[in-house]
Amino acid sequence: MTPADRTTLACAVAALTAGFPLTALTTDRSYLVLAVLLVAISAGIGIGLRHLGLPGWMARLLQVVAVVAVPFVVPAARSPFRLVTKTVEFIQVSTAPMPYELGFATLSAILLWALFLILDALGEVLRTSVLGLALVLPGFIAAVLITPDLTTFWHFLVPACGYAALLTTSTRNRAGQASPGASVIGLRRGILSIAVLTIGLSLVAAAGLSTRLPAGNQNWGAGVGGGVQLVDPSLDLIRNINATADRPVLSYRSDDGKGTYLRLAALSGFTDSGFSLVPTELFAAPMISGKPRGEQRWVKVSVDVGDFTSQWLPVPWVPTSYSAPGDWRYDRNTLAVAAVGDTQTNGTRKLHYTATGWAPLDLDEELAGATAGNPGDRGLTLELPANISPLVTDLVNDLTSGLGSAGAKALALRDYLRSGEFTYSTQAVPGTTIGTLNDFLIGSRTGYCEQFAGGLAAMARMAGIPSRVVVGFLPGRKSGDVWQVGVRNMHAWTELYFSDLGWVALDATPPGAVEGGPSPSSSAEPTIKPSAAPRTEVPVPRASQAPRPTPADAPTQPIWPIIGWMAVAGLVLALPRLSRWGMRRWRLRHRADGPAAEGAWREACARLADAGIPLSSGSPRRQAARAAEQLDGDLGAALSQLAVAVERARYDRQPMPARELEAPLAALTAGLAGRRRTLLSAWWPRSLRPRRFRSR
Repeated sequence: MTPADRTTLACAVAALTAGFPLTALTTDRSYLVLAVLLVAISAGIGIGLRHLGLPGWMARLLQVVAVVAVPFVVPAARSPFRLVTKTVEFIQVSTAPMPYELGFATLSAILLWALFLILDALGEVLRTSVLGLALVLPGFIAAVLITPDLTTFWHFLVPACGYAALLTTSTRNRAGQASPGASVIGLRRGILSIAVLTIGLSLVAAAGLSTRLPAGNQNWGAGVGGGVQLVDPSLDLIRNINATADRPVLSYRSDDGKGTYLRLAALSGFTDSGFSLVPTELFAAPMISGKPRGEQRWVKVSVDVGDFTSQWLPVPWVPTSYSAPGDWRYDRNTLAVAAVGDTQTNGTRKLHYTATGWAPLDLDEELAGATAGNPGDRGLTLELPANISPLVTDLVNDLTSGLGSAGAKALALRDYLRSGEFTYSTQAVPGTTIGTLNDFLIGSRTGYCEQFAGGLAAMARMAGIPSRVVVGFLPGRKSGDVWQVGVRNMHAWTELYFSDLGWVALDATPPGAVEGGPSPSSSAEPTIKPSAAPRTEVPVPRASQAPRPTPADAPTQPIWPIIGWMAVAGLVLALPRLSRWGMRRWRLRHRADGPAAEGAWREACARLADAGIPLSSGSPRRQAARAAEQLDGDLGAALSQLAVAVERARYDRQPMPARELEAPLAALTAGLAGRRRTLLSAWWPRSLRPRRFRSR
């Protein structure tokens, strides 16, 4: 196999490994198959034509004909502009990892094939410097910016190993060209050290990246800020509550036999149109959540959904994990779980799944002294529409006057809505528009759960407490060991954010007003009688707290991604210099009586190249004689002594003792120290550059 053949194969390996990080962006792997086919065709054409005697430039030009195979494998590629347009549209409405899509797979394979052609055509300058690494890492960079939580150190290690293949192949070729009789020795000296060093550095860099780089957008959606706009579950709330028949929606079993609230989604936006969803970023499991503070009840539920279609997965209040068929992602800000892909609008229909999480408990005492916190959403959950009535502002001021803590204000607002001042009625005008909330709070004071939740959320924001409305299901009715949840059990409540507590669930709906809701208490007497249907004895979603899932809450966390990037950049910049150090150590490794002559000579040649004195062709003694013209007398003599030693080692039965090589090599090193040193030559030693670039 010729050096050019080895180079072509190494470029093929590097290009294909560069495509491995794209596995974090898509669940499909067919793009790798097509890329292998295209690269194999082009590599075979190049190697075959060179063996037939064609010039290298002509062989590389003819390698491009492999692209004609694409329309035969992918008929849709016969209309490339249409294929690209459809692919872009698919990416804009998809979340990573994306399902199979013909255009994305085809274009990804073509890009990897083009990368192979670039690596194979542009020569040694890209295969022996950090420029080559810059070409094989874009796939990893794209993956880590788009899907940081799905990108692992393997996604960095694999393309780095492809780059190591380029380095080792280049070293192998140079060793054979400079010293044909010692090509195997050159392989032993350089290739192993470079490969081990490169892979080792890749592992260190990848481990540093496990701190996670700044998460740009997990999804590729076209919504505001790059987020995906999902279906608002509150749109069907009043219709389900007013259903003529309380048809079953789902049933579940809990590990402790108790009922639990099942949460669908949180409405964080608040405009004149009311509380609504905002474009969000979706992440694949596993979930990042932990145990809330204080006493909490951990629950595991096994759920069977009936004829109920929703994009949202009903999960415990603070979910920690879920296992469901299909493609489900979660919103890290709200911990809501949503379906994506082709079945996103009816992902729950006839679904069986399990979920774990924390059920809310009554923690009013802890909440009473809590202060309002910052959820890290840039003020989203504090925004207020301009058209809120001034009378509502006066009402909030009257209710919270004299209360020292934000938690005490929140409890006062909740208890006011639960008092006899308000009437629960499902015949009220639906929604949480500004007009509806103004009428609910200072007009008719009649509404249903969504308006109680929206009223508390609006007043909490006016009191300086971040808030949002949550839509989900009440625990339902127990039948044997199974809890049955009907369509009328759909419910809305409020979540508020406090320092050191996180998100806190408060239900402002009057106790006893809805089946399975809060039980009546002396502090909150409902103005209507509860229905005759039996109520379930379950924990109430009153004051309790959720973990703070947004990374912005941790003040020291943003520094770690910066440190990770700096470490990776430093390792990449230092790779040639460290490779040079590893090669020197390998060449001068000590035998029983000192370094071997072959290694000492190769190191002397490398040091001359680093100093800007490349050797000409010919025998070692001839090379030393010509180089001595640019050296002082003592340095020329030392180099000649090393040249004689290596020739004796190759051809003489009595080679020079190895210990005699240490003195001339040390003298040569000392004499060349500092000669023609530049910042570039320090970090990219000339001995590692292609021969035609060494003297620049």
